[in-house]
Amino acid sequence: MALRGVVDEMFAGADSLTPCDARQLADALMHNALAGASDVGAAAALSGPVLRGDRSTVEAHLAALAASAPAARPVYRALMLAALELARARGLSASAAEALQALLEDPSEP
Repeated sequence: MALRGVVDEMFAGADSLTPCDARQLADALMHNALAGASDVGAAAALSGPVLRGDRSTVEAHLAALAASAPAARPVYRALMLAALELARARGLSASAAEALQALLEDPSEP
């Protein structure tokens, strides 16, 4: 329930979503993520910028959260660090993993 609360907070900061649309989007994203992990396992179901080693997208996410949902940033960091371990298991290169880990563990970032 706590994770859903964070998701709801982040979507509430998206001016382009009505509350109904935000709820439906959150429902679909969370349902599909859990179904995929149930079907094939968390590592195999992982998708997104961490799996791709896409540091610039993770930086953009952190900046967007700083502007719209700053309390969600620590949750995002913790989840992306967990995703990073899954991505490593899927073969993410050491250099990409190190760059993402440095960004996500940067003590100068709130």
